[in-house]
Amino acid sequence: PMHAVVKPSSTTTQLRVVFDASAKTKSGASLNDQLLVGPTVHAPLIDVLLRFRQHKVALTTDVSRMYRAVLLPENQRDLHRFVWRRDPGDVLTDYRMTWLTFGVSASSFAANMAVKQNTIEHQEVYARAAAVVHDSFYVDDGLTGADSTSEAADLQRELQELFARGGFLLRRWRTSEIAALAHLPSELVESSRCQELPIASDFSKVLGLEWSPKQDSFRLTMSDMPSVAVLTKRSLTSDIARIFDVLGWFSPAIIQLKILLQRLWETKTDWDDPVSNDIEDTWRSWREELPMVKNLLIPRCYVPKDRDAVHLQLHGFCDASEDAYAGVVYLRSTGQDDVIHTSLVIAKTKVAPI
Repeated sequence: PMHAVVKPSSTTTQLRVVFDASAKTKSGASLNDQLLVGPTVHAPLIDVLLRFRQHKVALTTDVSRMYRAVLLPENQRDLHRFVWRRDPGDVLTDYRMTWLTFGVSASSFAANMAVKQNTIEHQEVYARAAAVVHDSFYVDDGLTGADSTSEAADLQRELQELFARGGFLLRRWRTSEIAALAHLPSELVESSRCQELPIASDFSKVLGLEWSPKQDSFRLTMSDMPSVAVLTKRSLTSDIARIFDVLGWFSPAIIQLKILLQRLWETKTDWDDPVSNDIEDTWRSWREELPMVKNLLIPRCYVPKDRDAVHLQLHGFCDASEDAYAGVVYLRSTGQDDVIHTSLVIAKTKVAPI
């Protein structure tokens, strides 16, 4: 079976064709049943995001149609057969996929391994770019940067050439300094032209986080929360799931809702039962105040760009109460003028055990 996946928010590929390789055949087995998924060969998401904040000049990009850039071996193509007809009255015709296919469980590993192998084969020529691919690419998204505009431009050229050696194209380039991409043709630069949009619309997604290249800051990422007439445990869980905060920057706000959810479990409240009045009051107040959190910005760069840190320290704190416990890490930097700057790195919270 074949499905169309539509993503209107995409600035490049808004429609993708995905095959259901888990569909059972007459034998009761599917293609995915016969394949190994393969190990993870890219850097962890949190590591990529933390490294992204080291650079004074930010660069982001993605691999254009990554799956469609990797050929299937000739002896594997018969396993990727499908039937198709252009018009309802036409005869069904057999086709074979010759490139990696969306919906096949092994495609992700194969695509990532192709990028990795290309990097290994050319790392002696493109040493700096190879290090970026190993440490700062998550699947087809690259988040990196440099300490100056000229260094960022050089890194961009090197990455572009490295990927071209393997038949890949890097596009949707974005940067916190427009001059770093001035040499690129317009078709390779992010088409939304974030640099020129009003500040209110300046944010776009990078690995799930909302980042403004113009302001070079992050903000809380959350889906719109629909109005709810009756608050239940199901809708509370849905509210929590709408917030993406992998680095824990907004933990003080989110932990409040997790504490309420624990109280509902303690009272054995069913999924669709109305919550008690005290929980409803706290929850509705939280919903009203949450949009204010979006006004809080987290600077992407750990150290202000106009300063050079001569001394760095990591400071960790932890605490606990009857309701929850938490840990947080800050980076403390000292400049040549002895001025101290601190930056929130990562935090983690958890409700206290019952």
